[in-house]
Amino acid sequence: MVEKSRTYQGPAKERFFTARLASSSAPDLLEINADLLWFRIEQRIRRAGALEMWNSLSVYCEQEASGALLVRVVIFNPDWDGPMQIAAVRSWPNDSKNLTPVACNLDHVAS
Repeated sequence: MVEKSRTYQGPAKERFFTARLASSSAPDLLEINADLLWFRIEQRIRRAGALEMWNSLSVYCEQEASGALLVRVVIFNPDWDGPMQIAAVRSWPNDSKNLTPVACNLDHVAS
């Protein structure tokens, strides 16, 4: 699957973040535009002989106090002591002096 960026569409889409959900049976199933966004992906696991749904990955999207927009990707494993942030992606849409469109930090950080 190839992801493409889309051109900013003006005031009608004035939110900071957009998430799109699609599946093999329903492309473009859901689109959410928001200033603050959080979602998680669960998958079936077998633990202690029983099947359960486990929150494997969460994505948190928010505006920082500095005005930067931040997307954090956090993964979860039942064998770990806690969650692990695996990516932090920032943008500065309101800072015309910032020449970095997107900054990506892939350091792993306990959350």
